Amino acid sequence: MNAAAVCGLLVAFVPERLNNAQVCAFSLLAAIQASQQGQPPIHFTAAVMMFVLLGCVARFCANKTLAYLPQEHERLKERFRRR
Repeated sequence: MNAAAVCGLLVAFVPERLNNAQVCAFSLLAAIQASQQGQPPIHFTAAVMMFVLLGCVARFCANKTLAYLPQEHERLKERFRRR
């Protein structure tokens, strides 16, 4: 979850790569485009990793959270496990 949170922050604060059409439409983006030259696609990579990590958490940790289910909902445990 911590790694997914770091990836989420990168997605939020590192802009996507800009193309020339976007820069022509809004000239203030030229500085951002210039700073992105030669850099790896951080935004895209972080977004993919965030969703992969969240998927792993959902897949491998879902059953662990069923232990926290209140006693009055114990009969719903199997329904929650399937979903």
